[in-house]
Amino acid sequence: GATAAPSSSHAARERSLDVVSSRPTFADVHLDGALVAALRRCGYDAPSPIQLAATPLGRFGADVIAHAKSGTGKTITFVVITLERIKASSRRTQALTLSPTRECAMQTHSCFVKLIAAFDTDDARRGIDVAVVVGGLPVKEDRARLATQPHVVVGTPGRTRQLLDEGAMACDGVRLLILDEADALL
Repeated sequence: GATAAPSSSHAARERSLDVVSSRPTFADVHLDGALVAALRRCGYDAPSPIQLAATPLGRFGADVIAHAKSGTGKTITFVVITLERIKASSRRTQALTLSPTRECAMQTHSCFVKLIAAFDTDDARRGIDVAVVVGGLPVKEDRARLATQPHVVVGTPGRTRQLLDEGAMACDGVRLLILDEADALL
């Protein structure tokens, strides 16, 4: 059987603007303008597929399990979600990120610091304090750092547990728990 060619009026018809897709932006996931500008300053112009899928869910408090290849932007995804949900005016630990290795924790800490520094100086998020607690560094310094109630703590399981067990880390204000590379943690 022969197939009929589409009529010329059908082939020439354009799709309406509400169904035409273009490359999404961070504004499309409803991030506030200051955060979008900070992301741009850090070199993030458009969200990756994992960022596009997970960011809206995390922003609104849903539990999210995100699985994607290395290098696809998972870390910046949970950093963005955290910075959207932290109350900078509240001086207490509000987020805890557990990373399987010291190197991973240091990389996550660096990602937080870089994005926070990219906010305009008058943005309250510029004052968000992030501490990293990992083995191999003096625990005395970690205790002193945690006494200041940083907004975000990034740590490895062993050191974090030690600090929790001895009461050096208050987690009564923690609203976000991020398990980075959960498969490796478990």
